Amino acid sequence: MKIFGSSKSILGLDIGSHAIKLVEVKHAKGGGVITYAQSMPIPHREMDEPVSQEAIREALQALVRQSKTRGRRVITAVPSALDAQVTMRSIFIPDLPADTPKSALQMNVRAEFEAQDYIAYNDEAEIDCHVENQVTHNGTHGLDVFVVAVHRDLIAERVQLLRECGLVPIAIDVDFLALARLIIATGQLSETDNIAILDIGSTKTSVGFYQQGKLHLYPHVPIAGNYLTSQLAQHLGVNWEEAETYKHSRDWESAADARNPEEAAAWGVLKDCLDRGLYQQLYGHFDAYIRESPEFKPSKVIVSGGTAQLPPLKNFFSSWLTMPVDVLHYFDRIPVDSGGEVAALQMNEQLFSTAVGLALKSTL
Repeated sequence: MKIFGSSKSILGLDIGSHAIKLVEVKHAKGGGVITYAQSMPIPHREMDEPVSQEAIREALQALVRQSKTRGRRVITAVPSALDAQVTMRSIFIPDLPADTPKSALQMNVRAEFEAQDYIAYNDEAEIDCHVENQVTHNGTHGLDVFVVAVHRDLIAERVQLLRECGLVPIAIDVDFLALARLIIATGQLSETDNIAILDIGSTKTSVGFYQQGKLHLYPHVPIAGNYLTSQLAQHLGVNWEEAETYKHSRDWESAADARNPEEAAAWGVLKDCLDRGLYQQLYGHFDAYIRESPEFKPSKVIVSGGTAQLPPLKNFFSSWLTMPVDVLHYFDRIPVDSGGEVAALQMNEQLFSTAVGLALKSTL
């Protein structure tokens, strides 16, 4: 969505299902500089229950109150996992030249969406798009266009939330696009590369394939950090907090050979969740993509998200994928104010990836 005006600092705000992440980027000569990063957990009555809007509002208000940022202009995102309200896809629009005005392009996109019945909320959709390529399909010239459609009610809800918390929304993005933007901005992806991106959060794993400048999204996998924690809690007979601490504090690969039966059992639980749960569903996506586009087989996988920091994940993915796997790192690729409050970002880059990508939208 369009950014209005300019400012010396922009906030990137990622509202997740279990935590809110806030990043400030100040404009400087030659680009943006990260000056602040902090997160705030969202209280849950029950960890497996959807978070309430009131809980999100209270957590965001607390984060804004304690933040040391002066700016209040913010770019936030809607979750791509909301399939009923967020749609992203590439479509072919025939008989349009590359210099078609944006307004005319959007009108043609809306007509194509309606004709093909791509979304049920066509009349209530805010649509943004950009031209990927000028192409010829079956003898017909036209444009390949990447389209983002978001239900107006979802945008209005986010805007109202931000204003109630004293923030000034200047753009609404989509979380997975912000993550892809960060990877591009840090030189880890070029327009000629073919890679896979996995964003492993608390409640879902997002899957996308970047094919020479074009993003192909696949359905989300409902297995992520919370699922692993709940399985550990159940099998170890501990509460959620203890299982979460256990999950992050253990060297799981060494635990597999541990003499302590509890540690060995815990590793077995986690490995089973990965093998029979996450692996099975992700394998289906990778297999389908490679069969459809064998010439664009990914050269590597980039893993991000708050759960990406778990020790076994990189080796787990490497063991069944015939391609290199990298955990996203960007702290040393983006200017950071050494005098700013950035310790949280330095300790957990993956947690703040989307928020940083949102804030960088204003500098690109």
